[in-house]
Amino acid sequence: MILSFRVCPFPKGQGLKEREKIKMNVNTAINHFENLRAKKITYSMYGSRTGTDGTGDCSGVLYAALLKGGGSTEKYPPSTETLHTYLVKNGYQLHVENREWVPQSGDIFIWGKKGQSAYANGHTGMFIDSKNVIHCNYGRNGISIDDYAIIFLNSGRMYFYCYRLKNNSSNNPITILGGKIKLKKYTLNGPVKLLTKPSNKGSLIAQMRKGDIIKFDNIVVAEGKLWACQPRLTGYGYIEIGAINPHGSIT
Repeated sequence: MILSFRVCPFPKGQGLKEREKIKMNVNTAINHFENLRAKKITYSMYGSRTGTDGTGDCSGVLYAALLKGGGSTEKYPPSTETLHTYLVKNGYQLHVENREWVPQSGDIFIWGKKGQSAYANGHTGMFIDSKNVIHCNYGRNGISIDDYAIIFLNSGRMYFYCYRLKNNSSNNPITILGGKIKLKKYTLNGPVKLLTKPSNKGSLIAQMRKGDIIKFDNIVVAEGKLWACQPRLTGYGYIEIGAINPHGSIT
């Protein structure tokens, strides 16, 4: 999602042993993300990219957060292309590539295949828990916290990589890619709730807004209404899309 820059080499004499000494503090990195979010920086690929001038992009702001967390300083903020190298240099390792996994705080996702993710063809951010990510993005014109499953599905399920700190434990995998049926889109005309079951008694997952696009792979009938089924990290989310047509009935 940003411009590509050359990858700066390790300082002379900095080898494997020096790199292994890097200690990344995930909480400090997330706190810096939050601080920039509170400052309401706006999205831009052409300013500082790190928030210092009030603007930032996805990989630039992530780099700034990792820098606060103990990461190494580079001549230029990494892009979604060069971020892979930077993460490995700073104690991360590739955890999964385009397959299901259980996210945890500190995991970093990169969207877009290597060699094809420059400019607006890639994106990145950090997980703050097993469900939500914090990221600087064009859609919100700044930093936001979002349900990863929602933005992943709305992205069209881009090819992705997940990096994890080497000292973080892995978990048993669950499916986050959803089914194989081609997703359909539903554009909201007004605010509506995304719920844990096809019922007004379901727990709230997210309050969707006018203009939001929901992607779903099935429709169910419940309480006399039609509900779109959105694949999520664990099961489905349901959103009411209207009453059953009075000219007929579904059984």
